[in-house]
Amino acid sequence: MVAVQVLVYTFRTLLALAHPIMPFVTERLWQTLPLAQGAERQQLIGAPWPSHAGAIDETAITQYQARLAWLDPHKSLVSNDLKTSLISCI
Repeated sequence: MVAVQVLVYTFRTLLALAHPIMPFVTERLWQTLPLAQGAERQQLIGAPWPSHAGAIDETAITQYQARLAWLDPHKSLVSNDLKTSLISCI
């Protein structure tokens, strides 16, 4: 269920950002999106502009950077093994 919520949120944001470029298409797609329970349907042109306020998760960023730092030394090992195996095939 969370994946569907994330998908709808992402699609709503994408539609809002694309609305100035193609208003008729985005408005039509906006009207087909599911509403939150008890929410009233509004037009995309009157919807608030997307904001990233509160969307940044510092913990997730730190964890991601730690994983990247761990992977960096191992990338060369994999690429060297791959090169060795490709050369031995020739």
